[in-house]
Amino acid sequence: MYFITLPNIPYEEKKIQEPPRRCKVIIVGAKEVGKSAFIERLEFGRFNEEKSKEKLYRVVSKTIFGQTLTVELVERDLEQFSNDTHGMKQQEMRDVDAMIMFYATDDSQSFNLIKENLLSVQRKIPPHASITIVGSKADVKEMTVDWHDVDTFAESQGFSCFETSSKSGVNVEIILQDILEAVFEKRFSTDEEDVLIDQPVYASTILTSRTEEQPQVNGYCWIPRIPLFSYFRRE
Repeated sequence: MYFITLPNIPYEEKKIQEPPRRCKVIIVGAKEVGKSAFIERLEFGRFNEEKSKEKLYRVVSKTIFGQTLTVELVERDLEQFSNDTHGMKQQEMRDVDAMIMFYATDDSQSFNLIKENLLSVQRKIPPHASITIVGSKADVKEMTVDWHDVDTFAESQGFSCFETSSKSGVNVEIILQDILEAVFEKRFSTDEEDVLIDQPVYASTILTSRTEEQPQVNGYCWIPRIPLFSYFRRE
């Protein structure tokens, strides 16, 4: 009779690893509104002066509520996406969790394109996918898009809205954090606490940094819903 001696593996190493949590965020907008710069700022933490000639596809990891989330960031041209009969391939659209619709704060036509193409876009993404309106180039001296108009439009649709600057980093991380927290609670949270869904909460656009300091309020964003799970969370 033969005996096989198994190696002495610590208990912690015997645990089965949890499957990775993945989500997909599509970033659409008119040409030259800063979609690529936003994605590269999220990926590298810095502003790239050179404009990308191709539509970007990037995968980044973010920590949400202490859990690691693998995030696919997919860049698309708004008009092409809206006018294409199929938009993206059906299998690509099936797992979309959120969409960011970009306009440039110094280009009123880019904001008008969002309003004109919204219905067509909504028909192409899953019903559960959230939409966030984001104004890029918040660092420019002359803005032609009135924030009040954006805020009113977003509120009427039930969307969150922000202004951001990929060059300075304002709100870049905050925007993705806000989106991913909502995605996490929809898909991965097992908390059974009641969720506050009936009362809108007015928050602020926040100047972000790569430190762990608490963000400062400056009054430029509207978030329609904050669930109880997030509300009582403390860093």
